[in-house]
Amino acid sequence: MADYYIKYIYGPRGQIYPDEENLVHFAEGQEKLCERFKNCSGFLLYETGGKQSKEGAMCIYAYGVVDLNQSAFHSPTRAKDKSFPHAVKVHLQKRVDPLNGIPLSKIREITGVKVMLYRGGLLSITKEQFDELRSELDKLA
Repeated sequence: MADYYIKYIYGPRGQIYPDEENLVHFAEGQEKLCERFKNCSGFLLYETGGKQSKEGAMCIYAYGVVDLNQSAFHSPTRAKDKSFPHAVKVHLQKRVDPLNGIPLSKIREITGVKVMLYRGGLLSITKEQFDELRSELDKLA
C-alpha cells in the first residue's frame, strides 16, 4: 500500500478547499479510502477540471501531511446532492493559487499516469514521485 497520494478536488474549488477547518472529505461509500488516506505519509491536492463546467485549474496546488489529532471535528457535508460523511484533518505545508500550480502535463511526465480518473479521487504515488512534485510546487510562488 502506498504512503503518498494525490487527492483530487473537483474544480474550481482549490482557492477555498480545504477551508479553515483543514478537512479533506470523502464521499459516502469511501470510508476505506478515507482510512487509507488518514495513514499516509504525505499528499498533494489536485484541482480537477470540474465535471461539467471544465472551469477547474487541472493543477496540483498544495501539499501537506495528515494532522496527528483526528478528534473533535464535524465532518458531514453535502455538495451538489452528494454526501461527504468522512473526513481527515490535515495540515497544509504549502499552497499556491491553483491557476499557478503544477499543470497536468508535468504531473503526467513525473508520474507516468495518463488517465487521471480514480475512484474516490485518490491516486497512490511513490515517495520519489511525491518528492519530485513537492519540489516542483516549492519552486512556485
